[in-house]
Amino acid sequence: MRSLGLGLALFLAGSFAHAQPAPTAQAPDAADSTRAMTPTVPSAVATFEDAVSLSADPTGRLYVVDAAAATITVLDAAGRQLATHGGPGSGDYGFFEPAGLDPTNGLALFVADLGNQRVQRFERDFRLVRSIPVEQPGEDGPIDRVEDVLVGDPRAVALSPTDELHVIDARSRSVLTYDVDRTFERSIGGFRDPVDLAVTDDGTLVVADRGRSRLVVYDTYGFRLRRLDLAEPPVALAFARGRLLVTTARAVRVLDLDGVERAVYPIPLPDPDDTLIGSALVDDHLFVLTATALYRYKRP
Repeated sequence: MRSLGLGLALFLAGSFAHAQPAPTAQAPDAADSTRAMTPTVPSAVATFEDAVSLSADPTGRLYVVDAAAATITVLDAAGRQLATHGGPGSGDYGFFEPAGLDPTNGLALFVADLGNQRVQRFERDFRLVRSIPVEQPGEDGPIDRVEDVLVGDPRAVALSPTDELHVIDARSRSVLTYDVDRTFERSIGGFRDPVDLAVTDDGTLVVADRGRSRLVVYDTYGFRLRRLDLAEPPVALAFARGRLLVTTARAVRVLDLDGVERAVYPIPLPDPDDTLIGSALVDDHLFVLTATALYRYKRP
């Protein structure tokens, strides 16, 4: 859910061929709006039962959430599996319908454990730090009785540079924010189907609303700055090297924070019925995820 500098689009144009000559299409310059290219179809580097989320940390590690297996799979920048954590359960280290994950700075890992209605925080070695209930005060006032608590279903999670925790609650279709003590701070609503979120280096919050085919940008206090309408619904969102990496059903789009679309990359998949679940940029590789496989596009 992290800086995609002006050189990203230049890099991407030469990055998507896999054991094939580089495409003739050129990537956009900073002044260009949008150009498209079509990469060749690579082989899967990993397979899953029902993958629902893909993230990368600053050290180059990849994390795939497999909802069916209730696990987190960790891979290196070459796509090699390093570890698999978790498993079905409601106790410590167990997951029930895990939905999203934020590896933050590579030292902490926050997992949206939707079925257990909590966010679990782990260290890099997967040592459990704490379990954070996803709840907010009801309409009757502050949390002081069970009936005053609204329990949520966490779909995605992101940590801000100031250690605020942002959580998409699928039940209320809102974004809940918790302070450094993990006390409820505020709720942002008005979404039709929020599916993912990302936080920029300065704390700006960006929310992907699939139901309205848009991104919504907020400042560090939760005030809306702008709305970025998209050509098709987003399914995942990441912030990398200063730009937004927006995954749609069959393409990866690169946007500036002001909404200028710098590049659109259609992603061909071996199975025409497959759709994209997420994408991540690691060094000179673009990884894309479907429900059953992780693919890597590599610079030749």
